[in-house]
Amino acid sequence: MSRAPPALLPALLLLPACAHRLEPDAFCKEVGYAIAGRTQECTGDAGLAEARYLLFEEQFTCIEYEVVKDSDQTDLPYQDLYHCPLAIRSLACELVDQYGDDLSQWMTASPTCELLATPEG
Repeated sequence: MSRAPPALLPALLLLPACAHRLEPDAFCKEVGYAIAGRTQECTGDAGLAEARYLLFEEQFTCIEYEVVKDSDQTDLPYQDLYHCPLAIRSLACELVDQYGDDLSQWMTASPTCELLATPEG
């Protein structure tokens, strides 16, 4: 069995902690998950939550980003891109009821939402 030279061991130990790439549509998918999750939390209706996620996929096109987590290789820090799904997850249940299936209303939860998905057509 071969072993790494002792001089390389510190570098090898750091590999798992290095920056890693996120899927290009990861932030957009988080928006759909947030809509579904908040729907489930506020209504208790898993079927409605799933239907809204599918509606999001149908009505919006994802904007993809090449993001390396924990890296400076992107114009926007990845934390900023999470603001939209976090804002959606924080919507009051009254707004969830009011917005219903009007996903364009959900997308007003944060200005960053328009950076993650665009309406179809």
